[in-house]
Amino acid sequence: NKGYTTFVVHANTMNDKDFERYEKMFAEYKDRLISFNEYMDVVAKKRSIAGRIKEYFMAISKYILVRLKGII
Repeated sequence: NKGYTTFVVHANTMNDKDFERYEKMFAEYKDRLISFNEYMDVVAKKRSIAGRIKEYFMAISKYILVRLKGII
């Protein structure tokens, strides 16, 4: 399965150790990274109903786990 993962880095909350970790990660995966402009050129592909159901359950599972983390 080929896909893309996006994330946002809030640099104003990072310390030197965080920057070092991202630099290492970017260096390690540099052949698998694309720029935002390249990403915007990717044609979106509509998910099947099974794909949408899977995405829904993954999202609800993440939501529940985050909520439980705050309780435990």
